[in-house]
Amino acid sequence: MDSLLHGLLKDLLQRCHRLKQELTSLVSLPMEVSPYKEWVINLVQVTEKRIKYLLDDPDIRDRGLAKNYYHAYKRLSEIVWRLEWRPILALTRYSERDRLATLICHQIAEEINFPYDRPICIALSSQHYWADPASRLIVIPSVEPFHLLGLSDMYHEIGHIILFQQKEVEAETIDLVDQHFNQAIKHLKQEGESDAFQKELAYYMELWKRYWAREFACDMIATYLAGPAYGWANVRLCANVSTDIYGDDPSDPYYTHPADAARSRAIEMMLKQLGFEQEAQKIKDLWNQLIALTGQTEPQEFEFRFPLSLIEKLCGTLRRSCQNLQLIPYSEKASEGGGHLHITRLLNEAWNNFISDTENFAEWENTQIDRIRANFGL
Repeated sequence: MDSLLHGLLKDLLQRCHRLKQELTSLVSLPMEVSPYKEWVINLVQVTEKRIKYLLDDPDIRDRGLAKNYYHAYKRLSEIVWRLEWRPILALTRYSERDRLATLICHQIAEEINFPYDRPICIALSSQHYWADPASRLIVIPSVEPFHLLGLSDMYHEIGHIILFQQKEVEAETIDLVDQHFNQAIKHLKQEGESDAFQKELAYYMELWKRYWAREFACDMIATYLAGPAYGWANVRLCANVSTDIYGDDPSDPYYTHPADAARSRAIEMMLKQLGFEQEAQKIKDLWNQLIALTGQTEPQEFEFRFPLSLIEKLCGTLRRSCQNLQLIPYSEKASEGGGHLHITRLLNEAWNNFISDTENFAEWENTQIDRIRANFGL
């Protein structure tokens, strides 16, 4: 009788065969996702070869080495699971609304000089926008391709893909976090603060390094690329989904995103660095209206968790990183003129229209969506 591990690997190999059949049967996919399909097929084939290599290794039947081979199986199983439930799911259910979202994303990529292979989008999310950078996949809510006010969140997800590709950029943000908090903890020790206070600061440093620095970086990249539209959209998003804009619950170990109020300040800083001082002030005024509506007040330890000096340093670092990558920032002057479709300019126009003429905005937005669809031949 074959071992459990041998059987599991055979089952995994069969799953790869099935995934290849699924992919090769997709003969009518639109042109814009054909390169993505070939890329996914190649990933399946590489995974298949790795499984066969393990199956052909005579040492796999050595019980003394079984744990090592089991760990290798687990990694391969995770790869197959990710392929099955993300890129292959996206391709097998690719619809007209997914196509619209993908073409918008590809147009944005062209406008910002995105230096990597194009991601694809599917309108299937129940958790607002999210991305799987390793799969080059962006997932958005089902009706989002037909609205403009929230589409700038796509730039945040593009930011995650940029960070995934540019490990040194993320490493630089972590270095800044280390420097800031290690210095702060050293200062607490010199001042004779309690161990509990020092441990609390170390806990926040870990959250910054594990989660928060990445989210701040993506907000800053999105602001660099989309301009004020991202700042306006952030206020709208927080009004729609947030229950605590200061996020002051340190007991939650899964608090993977920084407080909304801190992210709002980071966006404001980047807008000012880009020269959008007036727009940044208007967005801040709207943010203050949201604070008043919630009735919430800033906790005493808020800047202890989200120091402005660190956020400002990150902002400068991310702006330089974007420049070094030759990403094109949003500029009202640079995007003026011409009758061609420019998504980034259109998203900023959408917010200007929404603020100046809310009553007639829906009609204007529908006209623009029709224009986008016509531009892509949909």
